[in-house]
Amino acid sequence: VLRAMDHYDVHQRSVQAAVLDGVASSMAALLDRVESLHAELRTTRGELSRQGGRLAASEQDLGAAVEELAGQQRRVNVLEGRMEEESKRTHALFLERDRRADHLDMACSQLERDTAALVHGAERSAEVPVGAAPVLCDAGVLLFPADDQVVRAWVAYHRSWERPEAELLERLARGRHGTFLDVGAHVGYHTVRLLSLLPEVRAVAVEPNPAVLDMLRANLATAGIDERVTVLPVAAWDRDTVVGLHQVETDNSGDYRVVPDGALRVDALRLDTVAAVISGEVAVVKVDLQGRDHRAIAGLDAVLRCDRPDVVCEFCPDAIEELGDDPHQVLEGYRALGYAAHDVDGTPQSSTAALVRAARDDPSGFRTVWLRPA
Repeated sequence: VLRAMDHYDVHQRSVQAAVLDGVASSMAALLDRVESLHAELRTTRGELSRQGGRLAASEQDLGAAVEELAGQQRRVNVLEGRMEEESKRTHALFLERDRRADHLDMACSQLERDTAALVHGAERSAEVPVGAAPVLCDAGVLLFPADDQVVRAWVAYHRSWERPEAELLERLARGRHGTFLDVGAHVGYHTVRLLSLLPEVRAVAVEPNPAVLDMLRANLATAGIDERVTVLPVAAWDRDTVVGLHQVETDNSGDYRVVPDGALRVDALRLDTVAAVISGEVAVVKVDLQGRDHRAIAGLDAVLRCDRPDVVCEFCPDAIEELGDDPHQVLEGYRALGYAAHDVDGTPQSSTAALVRAARDDPSGFRTVWLRPA
């Protein structure tokens, strides 16, 4: 019994010790948890404090944003007012534009009537050759072939012909005294225009086509410059011979070209052997021979070497090849004479190949070239 009681006592003590140890552990864990909660509470309070500060700042920003929005709305209202004013002003400008356009239309109509009256008066006061028609342009009233649907029609509509080239010829002639050599003068547009502007200039007009020679002479006489112009009724070429002319476009009186089998036979001369050309200094040369320009320029070799005139001509690779000549060699020949190829606006050509390519790519098939002496 005593041993049993002792055993029970030992067991009870073990149980009590285990219970006490468990209670102590639980209390320690509980204390740790309480301290952790206190730490979290302090952290939460700090975060709440910071959030409160940010909230206060956000409220301030919100107030500023509301004020800015109100300011933007005021500016929008101002801009809307200005837009309304600009709209009214624009409407008034359009009305003024329409009024001026109507006035210009009336002025143009009156100008057309005045032009028609002027041409009609010229027809009545001057003897108009059979097959000719007077056209008013910036060179005055000129006679053109009545059946010409290209040059005459263009001049009648635009009141000018090859304006960039004409303005270049004028600038060149103003800068240097001497003779103006018009090779392929046609009815004399460039000669009449230039000599009407520059009374001190004399000219030689070369035109082999008998269909326009009478009109050329009549235009020179009407402009009062016939005494200052020598007309050569021959073709300009690289040797003295007889050549054939052929009209490629039947409605273009300026499209007569030298071809081997041309039905219209005319005399051809080297111009550097003609007294009218070499008797004075040649200052400016214009050549327009429908792609045969290089042959006429070759016939001016002595004049180019002696007088060093500026030359305005056409460069048409296909037309050059029609005569069996090489476009590249033509340009190299100009270079050998001491001439550099430029566009009409003065832009220099970068190379021979570039100019040949540009002429072929041009819709017209040619380029007008200003040959400037070095």
